[in-house]
Amino acid sequence: MIARIQFLLLAGIAMPLLLRAQDTAQVTSQDTVQTTKPDIRRNVFTANLDFQSRISYFGRTDSLKSSLLNPSIGYQLKMGLYAQASMIFINNPVNTLDYTATIFEGGYRFGQNKKVSGNLFYNQYLYEKNTRLIQSVVKSQTGFNVAFETKVITFNVNGNLKFSNKTDVGAAAGLDHLFLIRCPKQHAAIGINPSAYAYFGTQNFTNTYYEQKKIFNLIPTTPEAVTKNSSAFNVLSYEFSLPVVFVYKKFNCTLSGTYVMPQHLISGVESGSNMFYCAAGIGVRI
Repeated sequence: MIARIQFLLLAGIAMPLLLRAQDTAQVTSQDTVQTTKPDIRRNVFTANLDFQSRISYFGRTDSLKSSLLNPSIGYQLKMGLYAQASMIFINNPVNTLDYTATIFEGGYRFGQNKKVSGNLFYNQYLYEKNTRLIQSVVKSQTGFNVAFETKVITFNVNGNLKFSNKTDVGAAAGLDHLFLIRCPKQHAAIGINPSAYAYFGTQNFTNTYYEQKKIFNLIPTTPEAVTKNSSAFNVLSYEFSLPVVFVYKKFNCTLSGTYVMPQHLISGVESGSNMFYCAAGIGVRI
């Protein structure tokens, strides 16, 4: 999610790409929280383990109602340059913790602990050959996240390009407000960050996926209709979430509930409906 939790000693609060996959807004702006005094920029290593009850790609879902497990590690230099790697394991009635993908990310974070902050990023995806996840046709992605903080609310914007056989253009806009409870003597903090986002973009990845799977004969719509709808720049989904983060010294844990409302599903091709899912994670920042 684009939403930043700007005060946390946490580099894993953002959900992995396949969790709230769409614009790596969820995966790329892993911001920090300060529980005692202003943050002094330094080199930082992070390790996280995240779980999500349903895989949702702009509200698009698979028929098996898969959940996923996502271990990840990352390292950020004090100047803001960072790199991280994540592994995706899916779980459903057919596959138990089946390895599906590895995601590599590199980028630059700026403006930490300032009114304007964000990051520039590049993602490279390595999927297992036989994965049926529709986003597996997206080979790489690049973009930016920017957050503008005011006393009342934080405004978030994102822009990205997704590369498959064709290039998809994506964007997102959102609002969030951080409620922070500090416990300086215990070196702990609790953050609650209700958020609302709208995601936009083209869907050429959908057309590419079905071309590669060669199952157009199973789709009631024509290839021409799919191509036309995929090329249109539309609202892809609305999402409302309530992340809760607890930090104790170098350790953190997260719990989040999300309600997603997919928009402009391609008839006869994509499956998805309004749904609620939850996510949880633990991590360390050294």
